[in-house]
Amino acid sequence: MSFNEEVIFRVRRHAGFVPQSSWIADVKEQLGMPVRGARNRSGARKRPCPPEKREAIIEAVRAALA
Repeated sequence: MSFNEEVIFRVRRHAGFVPQSSWIADVKEQLGMPVRGARNRSGARKRPCPPEKREAIIEAVRAALA
């Protein structure tokens, strides 16, 4: 299972929503984790993680790393 798939699974199970991959990338970037650049993106992210969903994604990322 890829890292993003595991995070999506954990968020869906614990928080009840499915995060977009751009939200996961935004959170990973803010946590200082390596993020690959998208070929079709230049500049800032168009869809950063909404503040109300950020905490659930951070918890899932930390749990996936453990």
